Amino acid sequence: MIAVHSSLVTDDPAEYVKSKEWTDISFAVDTDDDLVFGIVNGSSTLPQTIVLNRSGEVIYNQKGSVTPEMLEALYEQASGGTPVSAVESETAPANESETAPAEVTSYSSEAPVGYDIGNQLADFTITCLDGSEFHLADTRGKVTFVNLWATYCTPCVQELPHFIDLYKEHEGDIAMIAVHSSLVTDDPAEYVKSKEWTDISFAVDTDDDLVFGIVNGSSTLPQTIVLNRSGEVIYNQKGSVTPEMLEALYEQASGGTPVSAVESETAPANESETAPAEVTSYSSEAPVGYDIGNQLADFTITCLDGSEFHLADTRGKVTFVNLWATYCTPCVQELPHFIDLYKEHEGDIAMIAVHSSLVTDDPAEYVKSKEWTDISFAVDTDDDLVFGIVNGSSTLPQTIVLNRSGEVIYNQKGSVTPEMLEALYEQAKG
Repeated sequence: MIAVHSSLVTDDPAEYVKSKEWTDISFAVDTDDDLVFGIVNGSSTLPQTIVLNRSGEVIYNQKGSVTPEMLEALYEQASGGTPVSAVESETAPANESETAPAEVTSYSSEAPVGYDIGNQLADFTITCLDGSEFHLADTRGKVTFVNLWATYCTPCVQELPHFIDLYKEHEGDIAMIAVHSSLVTDDPAEYVKSKEWTDISFAVDTDDDLVFGIVNGSSTLPQTIVLNRSGEVIYNQKGSVTPEMLEALYEQASGGTPVSAVESETAPANESETAPAEVTSYSSEAPVGYDIGNQLADFTITCLDGSEFHLADTRGKVTFVNLWATYCTPCVQELPHFIDLYKEHEGDIAMIAVHSSLVTDDPAEYVKSKEWTDISFAVDTDDDLVFGIVNGSSTLPQTIVLNRSGEVIYNQKGSVTPEMLEALYEQAKG
C-alpha cells in the first residue's frame, strides 16, 4: 500500500503525516512530471483509489471516497474472494437468495462497481426537476440511459429530442434521466418546460457532483452512459449521438444486435458472403469506446500535407494514434521513436500524430523543421474530434494503440520508450 500525494504541495506532506502518526503504510509525493498520477490516469479530482490483484492487474480505479466496507470488499475481490459488488452494491440481491423474486435475481450483477465498460454503475438517488426521485437501483430489468447535459451546451440541446424519441418508442422497457451540470446559468426547469420535454426525467446534479462523479463526467458535454438490464455499463462516452446510434445502443443493452454493427459503418457484416475474407477477419463486435477492448470510433481528419487519414482504412494493420503538441517537451522527445517504429514495420503499421487544437507554434512548420516525413500529422479540429474520441486532455503526450480489428489494446498518458513501442506493436499484431 502506498499513498501518493499530488505534486501540487501546499503544506509539508512529511510533517503532516508525522503529525497524524500514520506510520504503517508508505507515503510519497509524486514527481514534478506527475509520474504516478500519469500512470493511473489521475487528475486534480481527489481522492482516487487504485487496486491491483496479485498479478498486478487493475480491478478498481475510481475517483471518490471509499468506506471501510468497500475497502474490505476490494481486498476480497483482488485476493480472489467475494466480488466487491456483493458488498458495494447494496441494491444487488444475493445470487443464492431463496426469498428474492426471480425477476430481480435474474438482473443481479457480480461485476465490480465503476464507470468503465463491464462495470456495474454505483447506485444513486437524485431529486428530479418535477420533485420526484430517480433511484438507479429501481431501473434494474430495463435498459437505462443517463445523459449529462447543460442548457449552455448546444450539442446537448440538439440531441436531447433524439433521447426522448427513443424513450417513447421503447416506453416500458427503458429508463432515462438527463442530469444537468451543477454549473447552472439558465434555470434548467424553465428551460425544459419551454422545450416541452415532458417524457423523460430531468435533474440538476448536486453541488458535490454526485452523478457526474459516479459516471466520470466533466465539463466536456454531452456525455451518454448506457446500462444493460443488470445495471452494467455497455457505453460511456463524451460527444453527441445520433438517433441510429441510440437505437443501436438500446439493441445492444437489451441483448440484441451489438452496437458496433450499426455504429461502425466500416465494419463488414460477419455473415457476409461477398466481403473478402481478409476484411471480414478484421471486423469487430466490441462496443465502441476508448477503453481497453473497445473498438475505437471511426474518424476522418485532414493531415498537414492535405491528405486525409481515415481510421477505418487502417483495419488489418496495427495502428498508433499519438496526441502531442509543439510546446510539450516529452512529446517532441518521443516522436522520433514512433517514426523509427513505423519505418521498421512499414506496410504493417498505420500511424498518426494529432496535435492539440491549442496551437502556439505552427505545427506544419515545426514538423517540417524536424524533417518528420514518414508518418501522418494533423491538428485536431476546433471541437476536439480526435481528442474527444480517445478521451484526450491537456495532459500530453498520450498514446493509443489498436489491434488489426481496430480494438484498443493501450490508451495511456505519459511518455513511451522505443522498447515499449516495440512491445505494444508485438502485442497488437497478435
